[in-house]
Amino acid sequence: MFRLLFFFLPTLLAAQERIRLTHTCSYDGEENASEYYTFAPSTEADRIVQEICDAKGLAKNFIVKSANVHNAVATMDGSVRMILYSTLFLEKFKADTRTSWAAYSVLAHEIGHHLNAHRFDEPDANKRKAMELEADKFSGSALRMLGAPLDDAKAGIELFALEGETKTHPPGSARREAVASGWKKQDEHLRKIGTDPVPPPVRAAAPDTDGDGVPDDADKCPDAYGLAKLGGCPDGDGDGIPDHEDKCRYQPGPAKWLGCPDTDGDGVPDHEDSCPTVPGLPEHKGCAPADSDGDGVPDQSDKCADKAGLKQFQGCPDTDGDGVPDHEDECPTEAGLPALRGCLAGAKTRASDPSASTRSRPGRPAKPRAGEVATDGLAFVPGGTFTMGCTSEQGSECESDEKPTRQVTVSDFYLGKYEVTQKQWREVMGSNPPDLEFPGCDQCPVERVSWNDVQGFLKKLNTANPGKNYRLPTEAEWEYAARGGSLSGGYKYAGSNNLDEVAWTVSNSGRKTRPVGGKKANELGLHDMSGNVWEWCSDWWGNYPATAQTNPTGPSTGGNPAALRRGGNRVLRGGSWINDAQRCRLAERNYDVSMERYPNLGFRLARSL
Repeated sequence: MFRLLFFFLPTLLAAQERIRLTHTCSYDGEENASEYYTFAPSTEADRIVQEICDAKGLAKNFIVKSANVHNAVATMDGSVRMILYSTLFLEKFKADTRTSWAAYSVLAHEIGHHLNAHRFDEPDANKRKAMELEADKFSGSALRMLGAPLDDAKAGIELFALEGETKTHPPGSARREAVASGWKKQDEHLRKIGTDPVPPPVRAAAPDTDGDGVPDDADKCPDAYGLAKLGGCPDGDGDGIPDHEDKCRYQPGPAKWLGCPDTDGDGVPDHEDSCPTVPGLPEHKGCAPADSDGDGVPDQSDKCADKAGLKQFQGCPDTDGDGVPDHEDECPTEAGLPALRGCLAGAKTRASDPSASTRSRPGRPAKPRAGEVATDGLAFVPGGTFTMGCTSEQGSECESDEKPTRQVTVSDFYLGKYEVTQKQWREVMGSNPPDLEFPGCDQCPVERVSWNDVQGFLKKLNTANPGKNYRLPTEAEWEYAARGGSLSGGYKYAGSNNLDEVAWTVSNSGRKTRPVGGKKANELGLHDMSGNVWEWCSDWWGNYPATAQTNPTGPSTGGNPAALRRGGNRVLRGGSWINDAQRCRLAERNYDVSMERYPNLGFRLARSL
């Protein structure tokens, strides 16, 4: 399973519950201990599960919940048996298999684990594989009881093309044979007792492409699994407004605001509210009218609340009128060029340090200062050695994949002062990403971009800027820079031990991305290294080695066969707007397959000298 990402995006629902599981068993064989958000199951899933149990004449010894899992898992939360499933996965699965039995085959497998009283902490690999075959046999038997043809009963195994054997799951050939065995054994029993083995004709209904029970000719959304009461269209947040009409597809809200909520109850829906957790006035976009410096920009969104400034610079002044606000202007009292950060060629900047002892030999440029920003907006990070991983003083907060700690040395490099924004993406690619979740905010980080999407961005950017060689940071570079590099203050988060001071998280973001640079920077002047969006790194995902390393680039491949079929696992760091403090620690690690896109995934640029 993949860790804490948006495989089921209604993690925004008020009914969510967070659980942390140590042992799970997923349908396709990829599993990891992780934290999940769970919700009440859909009516469709409840119906399917009940049909399976009724067909077999067995009582449920488990509970069913939807969750942010990759497909479906059987697990235990203490002594409570659970099935967690992804609504979006089941929708796509049905569409891909073109059979209404697809969801049954997956859920029946997980039910089989529980009704066979399987334990998911079983250390013996052979016993684990035997458990999987028992669950597959149960799945085949249950689907035969419900009238599914044999080919449909094997739909899950066939679609996943589960050929390779993993440490917990047998190869696809054995699993197909187990499903067939369960189906045929049940079929023989039905024949002996005189029950017609032919699937009931009711199952041979009119064409239903998405498998949602609404025939195509009556389905307003024939290619998307949906609800009958909405004409066959999906409703991801359960607010009664179909997704194609819902402006906030993953946040339930009333019809008068097109499905968007109003968290603070001030009459301004969250998607239009600049202060969604604090009641305000409509004329201030939902913010309180406090304006300490009287510049017309409310303090809540004023980056320079103690100095009167301009709205286009978020309340910061531009003393010399050159279009570069003072807090970003290296020559704030003399008009210059935006490309030179407000200076003219050859001008003496406030960042200059004539007495620096690091000046190079005549004819060679001086080495930049730590955190000094180049004309392309990337900050200089002097190389050094640091302890990578979760240190002992963080105690119980440390997780297994954050150890062992070790000494890591990185060379000088440049890293983006900010996460790449929607505006920057559009300038390079010509348009926003196709599935952007929070459009219309030029200075917000671009999101819903996969690792593969980022490679396309880098290719275009480097073509337009020969010699720069922009790239993603390595995981080691990212953690070193987030910790402040050679200027590190030893903080838990990027620049502070007070998370709210430096990061947009689930507690203060209003559950959406926020403009970059809105929180305090770390020691190197880098913003949002904690929170806002998870940031892709260049490395494949893998466990830490125990020995010291210099400029490590991660393992040579990314995950088990199931992950590799979907592009392999790549590292993510930093936490996001939907995460809590635990996920925004500097040692926290995350990953996803390189093809996935979610509203809390973004990136920042790096380049070598």
